[in-house]
Amino acid sequence: MIGTLPKALNVDGIDYPINTDFRAIFDIMSIYEAKDLSMLNKTMAMMEILYRFNIPPNVTEAYKKAMWFINAGITDDGKMHPKTMDYEKDEQLLFSAIMQVAGRDIRADEHCHWWTFLGYCNAISPDSMIANIVNIRRKMSTHQKLEVWEKKFYATNKDRIDIKREPSDIEKLLIEMALGGGGDGG
Repeated sequence: MIGTLPKALNVDGIDYPINTDFRAIFDIMSIYEAKDLSMLNKTMAMMEILYRFNIPPNVTEAYKKAMWFINAGITDDGKMHPKTMDYEKDEQLLFSAIMQVAGRDIRADEHCHWWTFLGYCNAISPDSMIANIVNIRRKMSTHQKLEVWEKKFYATNKDRIDIKREPSDIEKLLIEMALGGGGDGG
């Protein structure tokens, strides 16, 4: 039904209640950023949070439905997309922009559905600080030319715009091998 926010995901004909609060999705995103967990452990932790420890037996279908929910009903195209948001780094700017849209601080609310949160994000003014930062990150990650004002904005806000990324385990191994420390003790 139009306008209905999902509170459960149907897996193999059974509705499984899910944790729909935006904070749960932020927890999931943090887990996927963790360097010390395997992808399997990250995925299982995501399912435990979202399905409230009642993971459906058909884990593959439950995962697909979980991704559908997290992506707000939009089917994933399977492509890697550049990271343009760092929810920890951007938290204050993001929530101040959402306050403008919602007319209140939603962090004080007991619950805010993830899709409602995304709706607030979609209504953020394109002139806001966070929108400018995300747009510049997107342009830089896709090698698009920045406008003159964007270059000036970047120069004065470089620390806010740049997302520091730790190298992956594979990248660390390749760097170590390139430096001659092949990791085999000899």
